[in-house]
Amino acid sequence: MALLFRDCLENRQNKRRVLSAAELAHRLYDAGEKNAPSSPPLSCKAGCDFCCNAFVSVLAPEALLLAERLKAAKTPVEGSIDAFKARAVALRGLDQRARLSGRRVSCPILDRHLCSLHADRPLSCRKHSSFAVEACAAAFEGEEGPIPSHAGYHTIGTTVSVTFRGALKSLGYGTALYELSEAVSTILDTQDALRRWTAGEDILAGVQTDTTTPAHLTSTIEGLARAIS
Repeated sequence: MALLFRDCLENRQNKRRVLSAAELAHRLYDAGEKNAPSSPPLSCKAGCDFCCNAFVSVLAPEALLLAERLKAAKTPVEGSIDAFKARAVALRGLDQRARLSGRRVSCPILDRHLCSLHADRPLSCRKHSSFAVEACAAAFEGEEGPIPSHAGYHTIGTTVSVTFRGALKSLGYGTALYELSEAVSTILDTQDALRRWTAGEDILAGVQTDTTTPAHLTSTIEGLARAIS
């Protein structure tokens, strides 16, 4: 799988190769999820958006893909980049606990309780699941406690993410996980963002990151990068 990502990222004939790699990651996850049916059925369904108030992590290629989709959006809500940026400002610097206290501000991509860019949602959203909406509601209210989730979906998402990050690292790209709204806003404000990031420029320097990647996964990413370099 890591070689698939590397081959995609090295295809210099494709100026969108970084975005193509993000799309590949999403297809690989979706294929894995399709082959891991859930029993009992998940509580997740359209219109249930408790998790859309959480801290959402994205890889740089995923953020670049979301920015491209926002620029190309045709509907009034989806096409309002200014509205996205305004909502993103309200989330800047907030960690998970801060997002669930006081006045809540949902993900800037959320539109009337639905993800307006659902097909391009990041791996962190794809692998999230719940068997109990009551637990999600409790977490939304700030209560501590586990949310029963599909372990298989989480494993698939983590595997694809770690493998993708290993391929990125093998080519000298950054592997940080960024806060979605600030990363996408920064890209929207950066001229020639895709070309510059693809060329190796750290256009996301200073953007809030997710620092919760376990040490053993970091070691796996580094090992994969060495193995395919």
